[in-house]
Amino acid sequence: MISICQIYNDFKGANNTWKMGHFRPMSFEYALHEAQLEIFNELRKEWEKSQIVDDNLRPFFKSSQIAIKNFAKGGIISYPPGYSTFSSLRFFSKTEKGAGVQIVECDTTEDKLCRELREEEKVELANADELIERAITKIDNQRWGSVCDHQFIGPSIEDPYCTQYNDGFKVLPKKIGFVVLDFLAIPERPKFLYTRDAKHNIICSDDCKNLLWGEEILPELMSRLKTKYASFTSNPQKYAEGVKETEIVGS
Repeated sequence: MISICQIYNDFKGANNTWKMGHFRPMSFEYALHEAQLEIFNELRKEWEKSQIVDDNLRPFFKSSQIAIKNFAKGGIISYPPGYSTFSSLRFFSKTEKGAGVQIVECDTTEDKLCRELREEEKVELANADELIERAITKIDNQRWGSVCDHQFIGPSIEDPYCTQYNDGFKVLPKKIGFVVLDFLAIPERPKFLYTRDAKHNIICSDDCKNLLWGEEILPELMSRLKTKYASFTSNPQKYAEGVKETEIVGS
């Protein structure tokens, strides 16, 4: 985790903002969020292609159990909050031909979203002798109709399928009941909370919402922040430095 208070103070010192120009906290908060989204979007394109990339994205890998909503032509699951990128869809059953079992509490609203699985629950599931983990095959929309209507290899409890739509994922057969969606979640926006002392110095609060990244991302965050600060202060030299540093640390 990266403290927004620490990176704010480090950035001011590294870039001599007292001389170059004040970077107000709210502008810094947005610049920091924009910088982390840029890094996130670049990394997720390479996700699961490199161990380094996977390790960098580890704070944003989530697993959520979701109850399948029933419709006339099949079941559908809604996107969980913060959903960004699909990894896998699976379910747990007590027998090889059984329906999915509920692992965590689910709400009773129309979305039927369950809470996120805790790390200890993921470990328990991985080691659970009484549960069988079963994959759900994801296919593109173009093949969905033909797969659903196939006489021999259509969706079944032994061979389930899913496909992605704007409202979520269609899942067949819907009698599976409960599925687990593994996905990348969008980084939450950091929140810079502070007060001022008698001399109007900024006193950072312990209640700030920090960044979930590991500290290995700090060099790239700082270089990207420099380009945004340079744009804020209309400093082309600092901007060029930031671009060059981003190329170096991001390569």
